[in-house]
Amino acid sequence: MTDNTSHNSEPRIVLFAQPAQAATVTDRLAGVAAIVITGDADALDEDLRNAIRNAGTPVLKASTQSERADGFDGLHLQAGAGEVKIARKVLAAGGMLGAGAARTRHAAMQLGEAMPDYVLLGRIATADPTDNDIAAEPELVEWWSDLFELPCVAVAETTGDVGVLAESGADFIGLNRMIWEAQDPAGALGEAAETLASIPPRLAEETGA
Repeated sequence: MTDNTSHNSEPRIVLFAQPAQAATVTDRLAGVAAIVITGDADALDEDLRNAIRNAGTPVLKASTQSERADGFDGLHLQAGAGEVKIARKVLAAGGMLGAGAARTRHAAMQLGEAMPDYVLLGRIATADPTDNDIAAEPELVEWWSDLFELPCVAVAETTGDVGVLAESGADFIGLNRMIWEAQDPAGALGEAAETLASIPPRLAEETGA
């Protein structure tokens, strides 16, 4: 997931999914850079985890506290910068570390200073069905991509957000409820991937990177 640091590659998807949800899209992972398992992540079936990995897609664990995340390829930590720094020390060797939700420039910079592998802009909903994702602001995404090499994952709430955030300079698009609340989640995931594939990458000279 860290190969977009020049901000001139085609944006890809980071899919947030509960274990049962992840099982429904294993044949539609083209364009998916990573899956972050939410909810009871430790309940993810080992065979399913291996199937996702065999498709070339890393499997991360979502958490609100630092941990080793054994059995996963990394950790997505929805916590403050201090906890992210701790996570970098305790995470299993070679594990990927993502951080966020950041909805302001200040919050994003604080997380970035903790040296994760990416910062998430916007917010991913909890497992509570009454909770909602919060999309990243395009202006925040553009500001980040213009100033920092650290990749960002921009949360999209709607199909329209996907293109707007990609054009704003997002390295990755974070998808959650807009996929799982669709009548055809696999189809919605494929549509999002097609949208991203149709958008020309932002050139480094345009962003000042």
